[in-house]
Amino acid sequence: MDAPLLLILAINEFKRIPAFFFFSTFTNHRARTPHVLLYLALSGAISALLSHAQTDLALSFALETAAFWLIGVAVHKSSLLTAASAALLTTSVMILSNGIMNPIHHILGFVLFRTRRELLPFLGVVVSLASTLLAWFSYRVILDRLRPKSDIPDRYLMVFIIPVLLLLMMEHYFSVYIYGNTITVSETGGPLPDVGNAQIFLLQTLAYSSLFIVLYACRKLSEDYCGRMRLALLEQEVRRQKEYVREAALRHKQTQGFRHDIQWHLMVLNGFLTETKIEQAREYLDKLEGMSRSLSFPCRTGNTVIDTLLGNKLDLLRHNGIRVECAVKIPPSGAIDDFDLCVVFANALDNAAKACAQVRDEKRFIRISGKRKGDFFMFEFENSFSPEVADNGGSGIGLSNIEAVAQKYHGAVSVEKENAVFRLNVLLVIPRGVPDISGETA
Repeated sequence: MDAPLLLILAINEFKRIPAFFFFSTFTNHRARTPHVLLYLALSGAISALLSHAQTDLALSFALETAAFWLIGVAVHKSSLLTAASAALLTTSVMILSNGIMNPIHHILGFVLFRTRRELLPFLGVVVSLASTLLAWFSYRVILDRLRPKSDIPDRYLMVFIIPVLLLLMMEHYFSVYIYGNTITVSETGGPLPDVGNAQIFLLQTLAYSSLFIVLYACRKLSEDYCGRMRLALLEQEVRRQKEYVREAALRHKQTQGFRHDIQWHLMVLNGFLTETKIEQAREYLDKLEGMSRSLSFPCRTGNTVIDTLLGNKLDLLRHNGIRVECAVKIPPSGAIDDFDLCVVFANALDNAAKACAQVRDEKRFIRISGKRKGDFFMFEFENSFSPEVADNGGSGIGLSNIEAVAQKYHGAVSVEKENAVFRLNVLLVIPRGVPDISGETA
């Protein structure tokens, strides 16, 4: 086996490494060394199998795609269709990068045949290297510019798979039935087959470009899907926060009514005691105590809306066996919008409750604290979580909503995990000129 052929084989094998890293990154996984070795072993077995059998590009492509798909499903634990689409994309880039070089190889090969035949063996090396560089460039562009920003339902992936398969069928026809693996020269000195290389190069270029257009459409589809999901969740969030505000207003109204009527209740109690009706006085006092308890808040923050929200949520948390500690003082109305406060507290407590559900009863706890320091207001939410459980409530749309509020107030959000304790810190910048709870002005 001569040196140029060995170089071509080495380049083709090297091309598999960036291809696998691309496949792993595209499926949101890290390409670890054992995974790379497993893929190289599979691809090596495929190459050995194909070298002893007469086959065409279609079978080679199918087996190469199957190797990626198998690793995606068995190792990366991706869904069947997600792994298939990523595998198809990875091998498609390799096939189309090779295909776009066929017309160039054909034209340059004929020129060298007539001028410098001794350089013909090295032409394949140059073309293989150029194809590898083009594939690597394509992988980088896809990951940096065209990769979907979020997972989309598997049914939408068919938008990607079907047109790519059509492109590959066209490429298969060009590579097998027009160019093949050799350059043939006719008796007159012209190349065989006599094809319009310029036109085919244009078609190959369009096919190569179409792959990026399809990926761009998939990216826009994922953004649209993510936007619609986020909008639906935000609409649900708005409805929930409005309900909290309405309930807070109702509770405030009921409290005002109770305070207004307290003098009459005291007069009734005084009448019972004056007439020494101790038992009736005790019963009436129990009713007043129950009414007062129903209007009280388990955590007094200084904000009626948040007091109501915490009243609902903390009662439920304690009912589920979660120990709750709350020490929060919120700046007066106007410093931070009530709706934004609801977004922070509701989502933080929902995430914390979800994490505590994975912990044994005696270790469940949630601690809420918040205080003002100068122009800054800091909230801290702590809760127990199970390190063994991947989804512990510290991510997702809830955290995204909290980050959106922090950005609105030019603040920041930080997350810490230590010793089975999850800690969420939210920093908000209070507008200048807003008086502190103590009465001082920032």
